[in-house]
Amino acid sequence: LWLGTEIGIYRKKEGKFEHFPISPDDGLVRFIERLQNGKIYFAGEDGLGTIENGTVKLFNLNRRQLTNLGAVRQLLLFNGRLIAAGSNGLFEIDLKKNSVVMLKQFKSGVTSIQLDKLNRLWIGTESGLFVYDGISFKNIHIGNKSNARFINFLELIHDMMYIGTN
Repeated sequence: LWLGTEIGIYRKKEGKFEHFPISPDDGLVRFIERLQNGKIYFAGEDGLGTIENGTVKLFNLNRRQLTNLGAVRQLLLFNGRLIAAGSNGLFEIDLKKNSVVMLKQFKSGVTSIQLDKLNRLWIGTESGLFVYDGISFKNIHIGNKSNARFINFLELIHDMMYIGTN
């Protein structure tokens, strides 16, 4: 069991919690998950990275790149590319080039991302729902009430997309 907390990353092993330092200050970790490639990825105030063989490895991104991403809420692999859902938009992170490229800036932050069985990327934001097929973004209308536009979470369970709104 891996935990992202306000003071870094912890792993529960044999009934005990073990701390995995990210930086000297060990700030908030918003996201930690094992992705399709089997690696554990995390995102927090002190950077983004992976945990491989029990070792924390930060991505080689500079402060400006991290600031451009904003608060990263989720990571996933889309067509072999690492995608970040951030408070400043949707980004692709190229680890070989140490680059961060904005795919789309929305009216508000990205709150959740999810792939469906057709390999489309669903994007929940504070101002609506979008789907991306790798070429273009489409706004999905899900209701007339203003609070229905704020997407809290997206979850794919047994080929059904569940959308949580305010």
